[in-house]
Amino acid sequence: EVLTLAEINRVEMQRDHLKFNVNTLENLNLMMLCFLNNSSNLQMMKTTPVFKHTADDTLQSINRSEERHLLEKPFQMKLVEPVFHLKDEIKHLVGNIWQGRGIDPKAEVAPLAVHPSEEAQLIDSFSLLSESSHSTPHLTDIAASSNGDIIVVDKANKTVKIMSDGAVKKKIFGSDALFGVTVLTSGEIVITDHTLHIFNDSGRLERVLRSQPRECKGVAASGDQLYAVDASSRCLYVISMTNGTVLKVVTQAAGMPFKKPCWIAIGPNKELVISDPEASIVHIFDPSYNLLGQCKEISRPCGVLFVDKDVLVCDEDTNTVVACDVNGKIIRTVIGDEGFLHLPQALATDGNGKLFVAEKDGQVKAFKWKSVGS
Repeated sequence: EVLTLAEINRVEMQRDHLKFNVNTLENLNLMMLCFLNNSSNLQMMKTTPVFKHTADDTLQSINRSEERHLLEKPFQMKLVEPVFHLKDEIKHLVGNIWQGRGIDPKAEVAPLAVHPSEEAQLIDSFSLLSESSHSTPHLTDIAASSNGDIIVVDKANKTVKIMSDGAVKKKIFGSDALFGVTVLTSGEIVITDHTLHIFNDSGRLERVLRSQPRECKGVAASGDQLYAVDASSRCLYVISMTNGTVLKVVTQAAGMPFKKPCWIAIGPNKELVISDPEASIVHIFDPSYNLLGQCKEISRPCGVLFVDKDVLVCDEDTNTVVACDVNGKIIRTVIGDEGFLHLPQALATDGNGKLFVAEKDGQVKAFKWKSVGS
């Protein structure tokens, strides 16, 4: 009871086309064989690191929709290309496997319960790995424009990619210091590359704010002011967009200096949130830069985003997105184990109720979340 040679060849050709890494190729073979064999084989495979955390989930996930579980959950290990591209091939293979065994997966496996606090639903996914990529992508930030474009910063390939419907329509080239991006109400794009660079909505450079920041990371905007965190000087700069003048410098929270602030977001009432992953702290300030609260429950906080009164935070260590209140208390999990995240780095929303998550190794996932756009 094995896969036919023709089936294996088709999968191998598809994998080569999608440029999977060697470990993932082996994992894909093992996972397909799991469907052919009984559950005892899954138990034996638990001794390997790859299956230690996924064997039980794989067995319980068979009757879920192909897009959500047969494609994503079994392959939660690091991929170089989105598994969505294998949808038709895997659906065909899995269908043949079940028919060959005479088993109805819906009758064999009970539905897997969704944790009530995990509110977001995965609806789309695309990868930034392409033939033109010189290195495996390292995504650091993401933003959404009012016209539906998604702007993604790829630090490893020194590019900022303006994307529409999952395809790159414009590239902005920078240095290895690229990190943050935000979109102004005018449609202009602000990118951090050592300092602050402002582009028009078609990607043409308009001006550079050569002010104090020298290792800018995250950036946010409100009115005619930019808010940029600098990892080198370990502070927050408030900068005039008119002339580049530094209006305010914040160097500490609760009497303690920042360690290495990297991401920043601004709220509806000009509250500020700054994540400091090396210190494992998220700081939340009022409009006068007084500390409102801190979240110290996230082991490695990365990208942050205000959605209404909630502060959304990527946790790279647990592959989740959680929501805090302005006092820093975690109030819910927005994307948990069911979200299939791998090293989430940054967050953005568009005007159509979508929440975008940029993963470190080049994948962008779109979720439907009831609080976005409400």
